[in-house]
Amino acid sequence: MKVKTAPAKLICTIAAITVVLLLVSTTQAAEQYKILHDFTAKSGYTPSAGLVADSQGNLYGTTYFSSNDVCGVGGCGTVFKLTRGTDGKWSYIVIHHFHLSDGEGPESTLIFDSSGNLYGTATGGGASDTGTVFELSPSGSTWKETVLYSFAPPPDFTAPWGALTFDRKGNLYGSANAGGAHDQGGIFELKRSGDQWKEKVIHNFTGSSDGGVPGAVNLIWDSAGNFYGTTQAGGKYGNGVVYKFTPSSGGSWKETVIYNFTGSSDGSEPTSGLIFDAAGDLYGTASAGGLKACGIDSQDYCGTIFELTPSNGKWRFTRLHAFHGSDGWTPFFGLTSSAVGSLYGTTMAGGPDDDGLVFKLSQSGHRWTETVLHSFDQKDGAAPGQLMLGSQGSLCGPTSIGGLGPDPGYGVLFSISP
Repeated sequence: MKVKTAPAKLICTIAAITVVLLLVSTTQAAEQYKILHDFTAKSGYTPSAGLVADSQGNLYGTTYFSSNDVCGVGGCGTVFKLTRGTDGKWSYIVIHHFHLSDGEGPESTLIFDSSGNLYGTATGGGASDTGTVFELSPSGSTWKETVLYSFAPPPDFTAPWGALTFDRKGNLYGSANAGGAHDQGGIFELKRSGDQWKEKVIHNFTGSSDGGVPGAVNLIWDSAGNFYGTTQAGGKYGNGVVYKFTPSSGGSWKETVIYNFTGSSDGSEPTSGLIFDAAGDLYGTASAGGLKACGIDSQDYCGTIFELTPSNGKWRFTRLHAFHGSDGWTPFFGLTSSAVGSLYGTTMAGGPDDDGLVFKLSQSGHRWTETVLHSFDQKDGAAPGQLMLGSQGSLCGPTSIGGLGPDPGYGVLFSISP
């Protein structure tokens, strides 16, 4: 029997620089915080990936762990659905239990296609226990799972941690955190061929100048058909990169590193994906680096929020905010934005109880100001994950621990009305 343990990344987490005017002080906002669901050992637990909503407003997500099964005491993980009743209360159901052969340990945010099918990745399990790509299709009141691809041992990729994305032709793209020709992970495409999906390797990261070890990266596309992402290692200084891939003739792709993190005041180890604004600027988080040391190790810095602006064929880097502990540290997950251009995100640690927080970054002229929307205190959750912006302006997300149950807790799903 395989005994499942928490992933190391969760354990470890519990080019001139243009610096704009930084905030003078961090403010604390009044907010309405609600727990939508408290996880238990029986219903699946340790959610960290973001939520996704269907057209009816139902929410879907994954848990890394579940009750004891073929994967051992930690279980293989689940996919769940959260439905809001007419009384305003949310009901939780598990729509799929993984059973190792179809995957284990899902950690990526799910995506929908136009027909209402869900797609995601599992970091382990499958034919070689190196991860899978799966589809869940609604069938009446149940969901039918199909394994689209089961990763093979290296030189194929392993641990597909990043979220999937579709291109214009309906092909799936994703990133894997390990494996590949250089054991630095890489980027893959899955193309439908009849009833089968065929894998194509887009890029094997080397851990050198091109980057290495992509984290929880969701690849994003621009209007010209280029895609962008980050790696948490490699690059000119070994602290990670932001990259762009451009399609070339014959179906190949060309990588351009548009920023190399120095590991200093700009940040280091970007573990999440990027977002665009309407002007084509990129925004993201670096989980370490910055201006102030946080945590036990004085070498661990608190992290940053950054912007990359295209300018005459190059990209200008701007640090928008450097965390300093009390206002959060370790921004492990990516940002989400509102219609008015405010940025929202989470830090896995920091705040009064060092259990993480939800923040807002708002712009006035050239000045960005951080507002702490909610600080977690273990009872209402801890170590928050990726946020989703709801249709009514509320923020929804998971915490991987905290809430009910024995310390450190099994995690919660929450909403915030800023």
